[in-house]
Amino acid sequence: MGEAERHAIALQILRSEARWINDELERLGAEVERLRRKDENHAALLAHLERLDSRARLARILSSLRLPALKRRKKFRSLAAQYRLIASSPLFDAAWYLAGNPDVAAGGVDPVWHYLSNGAAEGRAPGPNFDAHAYLEANPDVAGSGQNALVHYLLHGCREGRRLEPDSRFRTSRRGSGSGAPGIEPSLAVPFPYVNEDQGAGQRVAVVAHIFYDDLASELRRYLQNIPGRVDIYISTTDRAKKLNIENAFFGWANGKVEVRVTPNRGRNFGPALVEYNHVYRDSDLILHVHGKKSLHSGNLPFWRHYLMETLCGSPAIAASILDAFQRNDSLGVVAASDFTPVRKWVSWGPNFEQARALAFRMGVQIEPAAPVRFPSGAMFWARTEALRPLLELGLSEEDFEAEQGQSDGTLAHSIERLIFHACEWAGFKWMKVSRADLLLDPSAVVAVATPDDVVRYLRGNPESP
Repeated sequence: MGEAERHAIALQILRSEARWINDELERLGAEVERLRRKDENHAALLAHLERLDSRARLARILSSLRLPALKRRKKFRSLAAQYRLIASSPLFDAAWYLAGNPDVAAGGVDPVWHYLSNGAAEGRAPGPNFDAHAYLEANPDVAGSGQNALVHYLLHGCREGRRLEPDSRFRTSRRGSGSGAPGIEPSLAVPFPYVNEDQGAGQRVAVVAHIFYDDLASELRRYLQNIPGRVDIYISTTDRAKKLNIENAFFGWANGKVEVRVTPNRGRNFGPALVEYNHVYRDSDLILHVHGKKSLHSGNLPFWRHYLMETLCGSPAIAASILDAFQRNDSLGVVAASDFTPVRKWVSWGPNFEQARALAFRMGVQIEPAAPVRFPSGAMFWARTEALRPLLELGLSEEDFEAEQGQSDGTLAHSIERLIFHACEWAGFKWMKVSRADLLLDPSAVVAVATPDDVVRYLRGNPESP
C-alpha cells in the first residue's frame, strides 16, 4: 500500500471520528438545553406556587409576611427537590394519574405538581405500583408527621426496609430475610461487599446485544464500560443506517473487539443471538445478553430497561460481583435480575406454553403447565456458555422466528425466554437472581451476603443461610 493510500485511509478515519465527535457534541448540547428548560419549568412552577395551590395550603406556609426570605427560599428548594424526586420515580405514573383524575387533566395542571401540592393530601394514588394508604397505615410515625408517603418512601423508606402494607411479614434486618411476600423469589443483593472492581476480569467475556433502537447505543456503551477486563461486543441491528450509528457510538472501544451486523428483523434479541452469533459461545466463558428495550406496548414500563441494566452491570462493583460469583462457583450457570415489580403479574406461561413445550421436548426436557414459571423476565441475563448448550444445539434458523409485527407475547422468542432456566438446569448448572434493593418496591426477599461462602450456601438451596 502506497503512502498516498495510507494517508487517504487515515483521512477517512479522522473524518469519521470528527463526525462522531460532532454528533456527540450536538447530543450533549441538546441534553444541556433540555436540562436548562427543565430547570426553568421547575422555577416557573415554584414561582406560581400560590396560583396553582387551589387550597392555598402552601401559600399560607410560604407567605412573605410570615417567613423570612432565607427560610422561604429553603422551602422553595425543598419543594423543587421533591418535585424532581417524584418526577424521576417509576412509582409515579403521570399518564395513569391523569387518566384516573380527569379534573386534573381538564385543568391542564402538571400531574407531578398536583400530586405534590394537593393530590397526596386528598388521598389520590400516584400510580398502580404504590399504595400510599397502606404505607401510611403500616408506618404510623410517617402518617403522624404529615409527610407525603411517596416522598418519604423514596427518600427513606426503601433504604430503611419500611413496611409497605400493615399486615406484611417483612423482616427489616440489615442482612435481609430472603423470604419475602408470597410470589416474590429470593435474590442476592448486589454488589457483594467483599469484591474488588477488577475481580473476575480474567474470564473470557462477550456481550451479545440486539439494538433495534440505535439511539440507545451510547447508553449501552456506558453500562458495558463497567465490566472489568476484556469484553468483546457482538451487536445485531436491522438496517445499515442503524449499524453506522451504533459503530459511531462504540468508536474507540479499547477493551476488546466490536462487531455490528445487520440481521433480519426476526426473533428480537434471541434470533440473532442463537443464529447469527451462535459461534460466539464457543470462544467465550461468559455471555451477557442485553438489548435495547423500550417496551412501547405499555406506559407503565419505561424504567424496565434501566432496572435490568442497573441490576446486571450498573456499576463496576456490580459487574465484578457477578463475574466473581461465576469464577468461584463452577455450578453457577445463569444470573438474572429479580423480576421488575410492574411485570410480576405477567410472569407466567401465557400463550407460550405449547411452543415452549415443543422446544423443551427437543432439548430433552419435560415441562408441565402447572409447574412454577421462573425465567429472566425482560430477556437480559448473564450466562456461562455451557449452561446454554441445550438451546444452542437446537439448530434454530432465521425462518423459525416470526416476522416482526410488534408482538407483545406469544412468539418463539417469548418461549425461549421462558426456557432459559430449564436449559441451564438440563445442562447441569444452577441459576440465581440478583437485586438492587434500592430499585425494588418490596425488598423483603433480598438476601445480603458478607462472604463468598454465603453465595455457596445460597446456591445449595438455602436462601436463609446467610
